[in-house]
Amino acid sequence: MSTPVPVPRAAVALAPRERRVKDMLQRIEATVAELRHRHTAVTFQVVARTAGVSRTFLYENPEARKLIEVARERGEGASRPERHHGSEAETAWRERALNAEDRLKTRTRRSDDSAPAWASCSVRSATWRPAGRTSR
Repeated sequence: MSTPVPVPRAAVALAPRERRVKDMLQRIEATVAELRHRHTAVTFQVVARTAGVSRTFLYENPEARKLIEVARERGEGASRPERHHGSEAETAWRERALNAEDRLKTRTRRSDDSAPAWASCSVRSATWRPAGRTSR
């Protein structure tokens, strides 16, 4: 009777990562297809935001990078105006709004950000007295 061969520990550790990467690649592919369908410019930033992946992943993963570059080489979406959302000015406005929203989401709060506005006043302003009133 033979004993089963144990699975290498490295393979066990890498399996979840491989599943995550495969899932991200599927989301990227679906996002690129949707952008092409809507005739929207396929950019790394838009794909990253829509697919929920980092731009670093898009640039460093060869398969993800190839999906985007192939769509860009075909010129799908980049040169055509977006049909569903109006003019180029509206598209630019929407992009700026989404970028601002991303910056707000990633902004880290300092511990003193939650304090009320009056808590940051200086000692000098805390001792201010109205004109005409003097202490002797």
